[in-house]
Amino acid sequence: MGVLNHGGLFDSPDDAVARGLDLVAEGAGILDVGDDLPQLSDVIAALAGHTRISIHTTDPVVAEAAFTAGATLVNDLSASLWPIAADAGAGWIAVHGASGDAMVREWLVERATTALEGGVDEVWIDPGLGVGKSLSDTVALLGRIDELVATAIPVAVATSRKRFVGALLAASDARAVEPALPGLLAPPLVEVADDEVMTLSDDRIEGSLATAMFALVHGVALLRVHDVRATVHAVRLLTAEAA
Repeated sequence: MGVLNHGGLFDSPDDAVARGLDLVAEGAGILDVGDDLPQLSDVIAALAGHTRISIHTTDPVVAEAAFTAGATLVNDLSASLWPIAADAGAGWIAVHGASGDAMVREWLVERATTALEGGVDEVWIDPGLGVGKSLSDTVALLGRIDELVATAIPVAVATSRKRFVGALLAASDARAVEPALPGLLAPPLVEVADDEVMTLSDDRIEGSLATAMFALVHGVALLRVHDVRATVHAVRLLTAEAA
């Protein structure tokens, strides 16, 4: 799943569409379109004929408009939009957005069960790594990702360019670590959004690939990433059969 959001990157809908087509050419099977894109419905309509479109939103009105324009999946940080997905015959990703790492599995299974019983045929669960969680809680969740996979509900994971990745490496990407893990230096705080493309975040690319491959090895079925080409190559290397 390739990330396509605004973050100050696009001056026009045409620029967003061009970037989306680039991500498809790099190997994205789904485009996760942010609800901050200009002329969102036009962008979705233009891209829907090239690949599957997911709308990244917590707003039911935006989700409905996106489905009308051609989206077939909603990536839902509120984990509440399943009725909208059911009515549209679309898929739904329930993202855990609360703090901590306890009871995440139970909470996500409960939400997924409710959605499935409510008529959503395609349900995914996402632990919300780095979303409202400390570094230690996020690392603990990732380390136990196989517990989510064991539910037999398809699991999606998003680690790409997130601040916890930069904090773990703490090289070029200066970040505050809360709390500091043993052996890790807590860098100074720099206010930058998780999804913003930065020139000082080279270490996030390496960490994003490493955490994505860890998730893949442990059974995660969907990776939400910014660096599609690099991730696709890593997946191919990891899954290649011996000649």
